Amino acid sequence: MELQIDGDLQSVAEFMQKNIPAAKLLSVAEDLPKIGRLLWARYPQEPSLGLMLSELTLTNGLQPNANECAPGMHCAGDGSVAGACAL
Repeated sequence: MELQIDGDLQSVAEFMQKNIPAAKLLSVAEDLPKIGRLLWARYPQEPSLGLMLSELTLTNGLQPNANECAPGMHCAGDGSVAGACAL
């Protein structure tokens, strides 16, 4: 399985990581839904793909490299998505 993240969600997460102290990241992320509708409900809405798990297929015979991923995760290693990790 491969974990994929919506590009817009990834952009928000990267912005937050650069601009918010690490000790507050989770609490800020949890508070966003509370104010999101209040701030942006007047705009047309489109769904975010969020996080998705998809099938992992090795196509070129390369083996996953677990050293590049977080503990408990395995790198896709197929060359199609650099650094993509799977559960």
